[in-house]
Amino acid sequence: MILALIAAGKCGAAEPLLGVYGDNSMRHVLDFERWLGRQVDVILCTIDFNKWENYRYADWLSQTVYGARGERRLVYDVPIIIQGASYAEAKSGAYDDHWRCLAQSILANNTGTYEIVIRPSHEMNGDWFAWGVGGSRAASIPDFIASWRRFHGVFRGVPGGERYRFSFSASEGASDPRPMWPGDDYVDLVGCDVYWKPKIMGGQGWEANDPRECWEMRVSRTGYNGWNLIGMLDFARAKGKPFQIDEWGVSGDNAAPFVEGMATFLRDHGLRSHTYWNSNSAYPGQLSTRDLEWPSTTAAFKTNFEKPGRVASPGRAPATAWGSSAPAAVSGLPVSVAIQGCEGPYTVERWRQDWPGCEFEGGVKEGHLQVTERDGVKWLRVNYAPGQIGPELCGAGWRWPFGSHNGAELRYTVRFGQDFDFVKGGKLPGLCGGPENVSGGRAADGRNGFSARLMWRRDGRGEAYVYHMNQPEKYGESFPFPDDFRFPPGKPVHVRIAVVMNAGGLRDGILRVWTTLPGQGERLMLERLDMEWRSAETFNVDSLYFETFHGGNDASWAPTRPCYAEFAGFHLLKTTGR
Repeated sequence: MILALIAAGKCGAAEPLLGVYGDNSMRHVLDFERWLGRQVDVILCTIDFNKWENYRYADWLSQTVYGARGERRLVYDVPIIIQGASYAEAKSGAYDDHWRCLAQSILANNTGTYEIVIRPSHEMNGDWFAWGVGGSRAASIPDFIASWRRFHGVFRGVPGGERYRFSFSASEGASDPRPMWPGDDYVDLVGCDVYWKPKIMGGQGWEANDPRECWEMRVSRTGYNGWNLIGMLDFARAKGKPFQIDEWGVSGDNAAPFVEGMATFLRDHGLRSHTYWNSNSAYPGQLSTRDLEWPSTTAAFKTNFEKPGRVASPGRAPATAWGSSAPAAVSGLPVSVAIQGCEGPYTVERWRQDWPGCEFEGGVKEGHLQVTERDGVKWLRVNYAPGQIGPELCGAGWRWPFGSHNGAELRYTVRFGQDFDFVKGGKLPGLCGGPENVSGGRAADGRNGFSARLMWRRDGRGEAYVYHMNQPEKYGESFPFPDDFRFPPGKPVHVRIAVVMNAGGLRDGILRVWTTLPGQGERLMLERLDMEWRSAETFNVDSLYFETFHGGNDASWAPTRPCYAEFAGFHLLKTTGR
């Protein structure tokens, strides 16, 4: 089916979903909501890991504890193995019946069609839980991976099991979780658990007493390890999965800068959710009782998170809640993007609603975009500033992950303004893939990625503009459209661009582009069957590369007058291209 990633139906800011852990107590959840002044979207709850007989049924938790939860969704911590069990036995099927019973019980206690998030063996990269495979338990990683895959099959195999979504939820400061990845087909979300308290209060040995310094250690790519917070965000994007903060907490009255850093990180990177550990169990993070003890920390939390979040209506998840795909990171195609909201400025908040999970953003906060409507169709208008080039100064740009695929096709409609100033040329949206953003003179080397965008040229001519490993120069290679093609100002042009990856070491990748001009049939503009996108099969096509601006590498490309182009009807599909 086609999944339209849309806003909640009215103009307004998009906030990450807010979750809370409150000691498996609805009363504690309600206390937290009263303290914060808003309702939470999700509740984190934990399944018993001491006895299989307690593990097997969710009734006591879903109904007895949280029976009055209303529209709040439950997220379940579910260990794959419990105390005294082993992954060696789990992978062979010894615990299938326990898993199946729990999977059926959770579904029975969550009627409807909304998706249910499971965190199998969360914080598996540590050694403090019975199910951890970090540190000295690294020899168990192969058994853990095999067990995860079997667990996934059991949960998905029960009637209604297609509702389950699985979060690979690691902990900061423990062993590298990336070798524990069970496979792209077995994970829907990537999560991270992040806690801070100053070293003087017993924080980890790599911590400090300065909350700003500690926050920077987590969001710097030269931080305390390669799988810190920004490292795990990079990992999730490389896998084409949505990223979220599955647990976080702070301690002490000097934590306000850390709280503010988290709030900025959540919104700037378009994360779909975060869950606060409002508890003193295992970690002293409860804020709802500490207004007098920690006034600056609690005030910072309220200031940043007291805005009412979107709450699911009965039987439906919020529009950007728990999808089978990323908040833009969709793990399956086809998918469509619907431009939502009222006519007027396209704010950063509205942009995040329509394009959640983007890797970067250019031109949105600068005010270059607006929503227009014509004949019942919403168009995204990009305004190009005279005398300027590049997405931040003259246009817009972002990378929108949709999952890793060997072949993908992008369709959209573009309409240049009646008085559009084509000058020497400029960029139009296309496809890309790989761990880096390969453009702007960062040449493709077969390992870092590729990009295949379109361009307009002087007088409205067209071309594909491609970064690939055999490009002859530092900058992208141009593949012109036929000589008689022109983008007609004031009229819609339908575009299709398809990319199929090459086998490692072979030049058998595909690039095709079609256009449809008003009153004409579709026409093949370009076909290349010899593309070498990568040197080995280490990445795929994984993102819609929305870039449009005049340029070029100098001011001679800049428009001489204000002008605009409009975009609508973004669709992505799988393709083999053969």
